[in-house]
Amino acid sequence: MRRRAAFYLFALALTACERVTAPKALEVADTVEARLWRDWTPHAIQSAGEGNFYDVWKSLGDTSTIAVVNNGATDVLHAAVIERVFIPPRGGGAPISRRSLVAWSEHVSYGLLAVTQTSPNERGGITAQMDDDPLGPRPVLVAPRARNEDWWIPGSGTATIDRQPMTSRCPFGDGHDEVGAAAIPSMLTCEVGVYIIEANGDLVRRFDAENKLMPDQFKQHHQIVVRPQPVKGIRFIVHCPDRDASSMSRYSDRYLTGCGNYPFPFWRSNDLFARSLDVDIAQMKCEKNWNPMICGRTLRRGTSTRPYGPRMVRWTLSYPDGTVKERGADSAVVPDADRLWLTECSAYDVYFGGRRQCLIPEMTLTKWQSRYRMLVLDMEEGPR
Repeated sequence: MRRRAAFYLFALALTACERVTAPKALEVADTVEARLWRDWTPHAIQSAGEGNFYDVWKSLGDTSTIAVVNNGATDVLHAAVIERVFIPPRGGGAPISRRSLVAWSEHVSYGLLAVTQTSPNERGGITAQMDDDPLGPRPVLVAPRARNEDWWIPGSGTATIDRQPMTSRCPFGDGHDEVGAAAIPSMLTCEVGVYIIEANGDLVRRFDAENKLMPDQFKQHHQIVVRPQPVKGIRFIVHCPDRDASSMSRYSDRYLTGCGNYPFPFWRSNDLFARSLDVDIAQMKCEKNWNPMICGRTLRRGTSTRPYGPRMVRWTLSYPDGTVKERGADSAVVPDADRLWLTECSAYDVYFGGRRQCLIPEMTLTKWQSRYRMLVLDMEEGPR
C-alpha cells in the first residue's frame, strides 16, 4: 500500500499541469539515472521501483524484467531502456543515439547499468568510463552496489542495446515544460518501443581491480551473462538548435550534453567525409584537455633532426565534401590568434618531414557559421 501511495503522489505531481511534456519526462529520466550512477542505495532503488524512473510513462504498461546470470545463478531484475537521439541541423554531421539500460531489484544486492552509443566502437569491448572517447566511445557495463568500492566494473566483455521498430507514438506532449514565445514544439518528441539487450562480461569488484598488488586469483570476479531479451523503452528525439542550445527554452541545460559544446559526436563516420580527404575516424585521438579541443592522427612521422636547406610548413583546410576553404604556408608554426587550430594540430610536433590530419570544429575559427560544422586540416613539414 505504501508503494502504491508513493506512485500516485508522484503521478499527481507530474499531471498537475494537465499533461506531462516530453521534455519533462526526459528530465525525470535523466535525473533519476544520474542519481543511480552516483548513489546505488536502497532508497534510490526503491525510488526507481516506485515510479520515479519507469512509471513516469505509465502508458507503457507493466515493467519489463530480465534474467541475469551471475556466476551461474539466475536473478530477475526490473529493467527499462531510455534512448536519446540528437539530430544536428543540416550540414552538421549525422544523428547520434545514446541508449541506456537500467536494471534494478529490491531483492538482490546489485543492479545493472549499461550505455551504448552511435560509434565505430559501438560493439567493442566494455568499459566503466562514460564517454571515454568523443569520436569512438565504447559500451559501458557495470553492476552497481551500495558502496562505490564494491561496484563490479569491467575486466572484459561486450554489451549491446539494439532498437527494434517503434510500436507507438509519444505518450507525452511535445514542446517544453512551459508554453511561451520561445517554445518550439517540434524540438523534442518521443516514441515507445522495444529494445533487444545482450551482455556478457567478466566484472571485477572495483576495490580489487584498483589494487595492483593483489594477485588476480584473489580478486572477486563475477561472470555476468544477459542472453538476448526484449526490454520496453522510450526514445526521446532532440532536434538540436542551429546556433545555441539555449535558444530551445530557458530549460535548456539537459539538452547541452547531447547537442554538445563540441560537434565531434556528430562526425563519427568516415562516410561523412569525401574520399579524397582520406579521413579515418578510428585512427584519430582526441585531446579533451586542449582548448579548443581537436582530434587528429599522424599520417607520417617526422624526425627531430633538421635536414639541410630551407624548410616550410604547408596546410590545407577543407570542408567535409572536399572543397578547399583555405591554404597556407609559413616557415614555422607560430601562435596566431586567427589560427590556433594550426598550433593545436601540431601539438604532437609535426617534426621535420612529418604530416598530420586533424578535425577542426568550425566554431574554433574567428568567423564561424555553425557550432556543428566540421573542417579537415592537413598539414605537413617539408622542403621549401
